[in-house]
Amino acid sequence: MSEVVDPRPVGSRWWAVARSVRPSTRMWYDLVAPGAMILVVTAGRPPLWGTVLALALFVVFHAGHTYFNDVTDVDVDRNSVERDRSDRALVSNRVSRSDMMVTGIGFAAVSLVLALVISPLVLLLTVVATALVLAYNFPPVRLSGRPLATQVFWPVTWALMYAICALATESGDWRDGLPFLAFVVLFMGIGEAITQDTRDADNDEAGGRRTTPVVFGVWPTAVAAWVAQALSVVALGFAVANGSVWPWCGAVAVAGVVAWLARFWLAVARLRRGFDKAEAKLTHVGSIYTFTFVNVVVGLGVVIGG
Repeated sequence: MSEVVDPRPVGSRWWAVARSVRPSTRMWYDLVAPGAMILVVTAGRPPLWGTVLALALFVVFHAGHTYFNDVTDVDVDRNSVERDRSDRALVSNRVSRSDMMVTGIGFAAVSLVLALVISPLVLLLTVVATALVLAYNFPPVRLSGRPLATQVFWPVTWALMYAICALATESGDWRDGLPFLAFVVLFMGIGEAITQDTRDADNDEAGGRRTTPVVFGVWPTAVAAWVAQALSVVALGFAVANGSVWPWCGAVAVAGVVAWLARFWLAVARLRRGFDKAEAKLTHVGSIYTFTFVNVVVGLGVVIGG
């Protein structure tokens, strides 16, 4: 059966494709987060060219991931009560599946070229990351629809990003940043990944996707996400204590996470009474805001402390 696409001018369709890149996600996920990693591994003295290439690689690579994800998420997005999910370009037929696939493949190809420009080893890591993205989104593996799989996928993804940051900047001090990586893995790789699925538990279940909260329950997995983010405070404390972050910035970063954990726990308590879309969404959005805040403060602290 042929795809039904809104009969608008081609320019309008491609504008919808372009908007699907999600600029706000590209900002916090592909610029702010790896930017902080680069500052940490280079002790606040990042090389310009290596930094630009690494950040460009992340933007292009994850843009491709976004288009693939939209293609495979149509059923669950269509069942979402959130307008930013149910009104996505592919769900509302403003673009075709082939539009999104061609764009995603194009971004993926450019990311491999950028990786090769940086180094053969970065290219190898990008190839591994590409294989993981395909396994995450598409059958027969489709990790995004398997319980506990994302609790492996996202930590590995963040670790690969850290390794690429270190290689692109030719940093010999990458070991000094491992406590910060541990914070990222615990807070985002495990904690935020669970909250992302918690937010979408209702439409994931309606769309036939068996994520961790769908299989094990929203409240138990929300507790697990809170525990992972609480443990991340210890890792962040070690990252601050190594002396590379200006103490005041380090204290503000830790305080920010602790404040978020207090609000997160209120959401967890409410989710125990049953699924609440607003509270579930808050656990996800709040995790992203808190993580972005910590990255900005830590990055500033490294620059001042260095």
